Amino acid sequence: MKIEKAIQLLVNEAIAHKETNKSGVFEMESFVDSLKKKYDTTPNKKGLLTHDGRTIDQQIITHLGRLGRYAHLYLKSALLQTNFTTDMDFAFTAILHQYGPMGKTDLIKKMVYEKSSGMEIIKRLIKNGVFEQTANPKDKRSKLVNVTEKGAREVVAAYQVADIAPKVVSLPLSDSEKDTLLRLLLKMDDFHNVHFLSGEDDPHKILTDKG
Repeated sequence: MKIEKAIQLLVNEAIAHKETNKSGVFEMESFVDSLKKKYDTTPNKKGLLTHDGRTIDQQIITHLGRLGRYAHLYLKSALLQTNFTTDMDFAFTAILHQYGPMGKTDLIKKMVYEKSSGMEIIKRLIKNGVFEQTANPKDKRSKLVNVTEKGAREVVAAYQVADIAPKVVSLPLSDSEKDTLLRLLLKMDDFHNVHFLSGEDDPHKILTDKG
């Protein structure tokens, strides 16, 4: 990399770092630390411990879980302005509105949800007039679920207020950091979704197959 390009990259990183600081003050120590975390290519040793004695893998799952709960709280608060009683009612409706009619089991799998709980959500949405059941043109023995006109109106209205939740969750990140994080999350999701769809949930077997 040419020195001119490296300097410009460093300037851009410094500007982005300052924007993430709520006080607007540039802090050199935290900036250097952020550069180390972002550009350090030294491979982690298997089972490497973090400062609190937990492994990297344990830290990842902990923070993913915490972020999920933050998102749940923000979305739940935003949905108070809508006709949806729970965030999962909204999520199921949004997915079906996006992808169109599908079988109940297919919808539950797309949501990566437990089957019995997913069926209860679908049943409730049908009862509330948000979903409707229609004949499956490819299989007369089964039915599809679809979003009703009422459901479509409600979910479109909910989009306007629910969109703030993901924006708040990703607030500390710059655009480049969001892009990097998204690519990593997609890689993880693609890997685990294959096992989920195949019905494999034994972590020991998944780890052995991966190795």
